[in-house]
Amino acid sequence: MFAYIKNLYYFSWLSVFVQWFSRYFALFPYLHSFKKLSVEFVGEKPDPKQNYIVISNHRSYFDPPLLGYAIGMPTAFVAKKELFTNPFLYLYMVLTSTISVDREKPESQTFKYAKQALNSFGVYKSWCLGIFIEGTRSKEPGKLGKANKGPMFIARLTKKPIIPMGISYRGKRDIVIKIGEPYEIDYKGDLDEQAQECLAKIADLCDYDLPS
Repeated sequence: MFAYIKNLYYFSWLSVFVQWFSRYFALFPYLHSFKKLSVEFVGEKPDPKQNYIVISNHRSYFDPPLLGYAIGMPTAFVAKKELFTNPFLYLYMVLTSTISVDREKPESQTFKYAKQALNSFGVYKSWCLGIFIEGTRSKEPGKLGKANKGPMFIARLTKKPIIPMGISYRGKRDIVIKIGEPYEIDYKGDLDEQAQECLAKIADLCDYDLPS
C-alpha cells in the first residue's frame, strides 16, 4: 500500500505543488515574523533544466524547506527512516517526495528513488536530490560534523553534478544560505577524499570549522 502511494505521488506535479506551498505559505510567515533569511549564489547559477545533487550541512529541522526555497527547484531530500513512523509526517514526506534511508544499512530502494529523482522533470524545472553530508544535524555551533561518503557514491552512480550549499544560523534571527558553483566529482577517485573535498567547499560557504 505504502509503495503504491509513493509510486503515485513521488516526483509528480502534486509533489511540486506541495513543496511550493510549504515554502511560500507555511515557511514565509515564520521567516518574516521571527527570522531574517538571505540567499547568495557564489559563482554560476544552476541550470533549471539540469538535475543536480544538492549537498549541504545540517543544523535545523527547517533546513530542507529553507534550502529548497533557496535553490528554487523541486528537491527530493533524503531523510532517516525513523521520521516515517509518524503517520502525519509520513504523509507530508511522501507528498514532498522525501526519500527514506536506513543510515545503518542503506537499501536498494533508496538508490532507486534517488536515481528516479535525478532523471525527473517537474513543472518548468528539473528535480534535484538533497542530501546532508554529515548524515545528521551537527550539534556543535559553528563546526561541521564528519563527512559521509554516501552522497559521493550517488554522484558516481548517477553521473550528476553537485551543488554545494552552506546554511548558517547567526545569532537569534539571521539565516544565511550560500549556494556554490555546480561541479562534477572525479568518478574514479576515492569516495572518502571526494567527501572531504565537498565538506571543505561547504565549510567555506557557511564559514564553519571543519571537524578535527
